[in-house]
Amino acid sequence: LLPGSGNAAADDLNPVAPNILLLVDTSGSMLADGKMEQAKAALRHCASSLRSHDRFNIVAFGTAVKSFREEAGLVEASEENRKAALDFIDDLAARGGTHISKALETAFAHMAAHDKASGRMPMLLFATDGLPTIGEREPAKILSRAKELNTVGVRLFAFGDFGAVLD
Repeated sequence: LLPGSGNAAADDLNPVAPNILLLVDTSGSMLADGKMEQAKAALRHCASSLRSHDRFNIVAFGTAVKSFREEAGLVEASEENRKAALDFIDDLAARGGTHISKALETAFAHMAAHDKASGRMPMLLFATDGLPTIGEREPAKILSRAKELNTVGVRLFAFGDFGAVLD
């Protein structure tokens, strides 16, 4: 239950405001079996569920990597930014290869732009359906580089079929 839910015990809680980055695969393989529409539905749910004091960004990747807000960092989850994020999500289309290494570099750069001492919980929600096909393709090297880039203690939550990428 979340604050404001009508549950007095839950309403007394003061949850840690998160820094959230949604990292989603938009490569051509996402066209199969309705995966792109499933990913967009999940992104819409996440963006709509953000609270005004949360900070967020969205990074979509296929051959190229594109951020909801290109400037490094995260934005407040104001009503205006949530609405703009929904428009960004609606415009996503599956195409191209899978550039996981560049996507992770971009995501960690956005996250590193915010001070770990802020008391916020940095979270990266990473969804992909496959292995890298562009850039670095060796899963162990991608993972090693991700660990190097994670300078603010980001908690990474992986969703989808990653094969050996995050083993």
